[in-house]
Amino acid sequence: QRRLERNPLRILDTKIEHEQKILRDAPQLIDFVDEESLAHYDAVKGLLADLGIQYEEDLQLVRGLDYYTETTFELESPGLGAQSALAGGGRYDRLAGVLGSDEPVPAVGFAAGMERLFLALDAAGVDRPDTPEPDVFIAALGEEAEQWVFRTTQSLRDAGLHVAHDLMGRSLKAQMKEANRQNAPYAMIIGSNELEAEAATVKEMESGEQQEVDFDELAEYLARRVDGTEAG
Repeated sequence: QRRLERNPLRILDTKIEHEQKILRDAPQLIDFVDEESLAHYDAVKGLLADLGIQYEEDLQLVRGLDYYTETTFELESPGLGAQSALAGGGRYDRLAGVLGSDEPVPAVGFAAGMERLFLALDAAGVDRPDTPEPDVFIAALGEEAEQWVFRTTQSLRDAGLHVAHDLMGRSLKAQMKEANRQNAPYAMIIGSNELEAEAATVKEMESGEQQEVDFDELAEYLARRVDGTEAG
């Protein structure tokens, strides 16, 4: 009764046996879709066919949230047995309006289960690559330094470096301990002094040697160190 009043479409997704029997003889939702939505649905199926993507129509498929419009979908893996769903989502063109937008914003999205994805990879015999150890761990002291680290991390990654940094606002001691735990060969320390001088303190973790490196030379300096083309 509660589902009927609050979210009647969820009745189509019922797991209760006697309700499933009723649904088998009930009218199909697709028979009540207007012409515009039906044309959209046919266009989606046509695009899937053009791309050679296999699909199966489930006329009782519903999502748990009621902001979806037009098509909803699930992605499944045949190697997972009864619990085969990997991800699910759909269109929600009116959601932006619900959140305050003056204009509708066409949108589509999905949520995926990471554990299910890993299980599907294992079932398919796909080797999962190990997470690479960071080339450098950046320790930030203070909010301004954290903002700098956030921006710089991406630029260093774009330069081909594996970079990790603290996300928990921990002390310098705790951050350096984390750098050791992640087996980073280099740590970069950024605080107010470094920001003022526009030069980072780069520490070689094994030897403890530290060097000041200008911000605009960091990517090149670290790349040479990581590649072993520059001695400590």
